[in-house]
Amino acid sequence: MRLVTQFPRTEVPGSSMHVLVLAPSPTRTLGVDLASGAFVRMDHPAPRGERVKTAPREFDVAVARVGTRPENETAIHRESVVLDQPLSTVGRMSKRKVERILRPLQHVPGSSLLGCEGPAVPMWDLETLPGVAIVRPEGDMFIDVNENGVWAMFNWKRHTHRVRVEDRRLFSRLDWFPETPVAANKLGPALGFVPRRLVLSFTDPVNGYCYKAVSALLR
Repeated sequence: MRLVTQFPRTEVPGSSMHVLVLAPSPTRTLGVDLASGAFVRMDHPAPRGERVKTAPREFDVAVARVGTRPENETAIHRESVVLDQPLSTVGRMSKRKVERILRPLQHVPGSSLLGCEGPAVPMWDLETLPGVAIVRPEGDMFIDVNENGVWAMFNWKRHTHRVRVEDRRLFSRLDWFPETPVAANKLGPALGFVPRRLVLSFTDPVNGYCYKAVSALLR
């Protein structure tokens, strides 16, 4: 589901884009375009100098200028937007406003995660599938850390899913984790919040396939 608005997503090079940040990172940020209510996957330069200190965090409102994609580069993900500068934080949204924006974007219970049943899809199928989703698991969610990485385990459509986690904030707090697998509702002291939802997205292609990944844990 999408927010119903009368405005298209901002894609004109040189125009400003205001976004609600969901999954921040130095060079690729997932968020919601506030003009259209649509998910956006923004590729942008990494912040440098003083900008590092003011880089957007989860649920910050940020702005940047839409750039031009190189002629020899094709957008793989339907939500992709190229920015020609790092995102700049301009404010922080209240919890009530965040929920008002995210509620219509939450994955419909009983529907297939990102429109498919398996853990990955061929990259040429991405044009017909949603590339980003907010998921509230059925019941408890667990985080498992092992030699192969960090994984989220949760139930959806009465099946247990095990999906790799790419949330950088979680990586920085692993030393504070109890022994895993650990229920997400016990991670409040380590993360500063209790994860109840997740931002699910497709990775960039690996040998022609794009895999489901958890880009961020949300309260």
